[in-house]
Amino acid sequence: MLGAWVKHAPSRNLTRRPALLAPPGEVHRVAGAMFTISYSIAVITPIFSGLAWDVTGVPAMAFLSIGACALMLIIVAPTIRFAAPPA
Repeated sequence: MLGAWVKHAPSRNLTRRPALLAPPGEVHRVAGAMFTISYSIAVITPIFSGLAWDVTGVPAMAFLSIGACALMLIIVAPTIRFAAPPA
């Protein structure tokens, strides 16, 4: 049961959230932004983690970029405007 939930949770979050957060005409923009941000961070974070480990030689430094990324998301998330700018 837990495996089925874990399998479907990310897809539900990425497909249902834009529809709940944006008016019908703006769902595509919100979904595009969500995918762009999530995939960019998912690709960049391991690269910087490996770089930090390689440069310092300390395995614990690999987690520094993960923490920095999490901190960035915590700071940036509240600044996202969900209302369309006036035309």
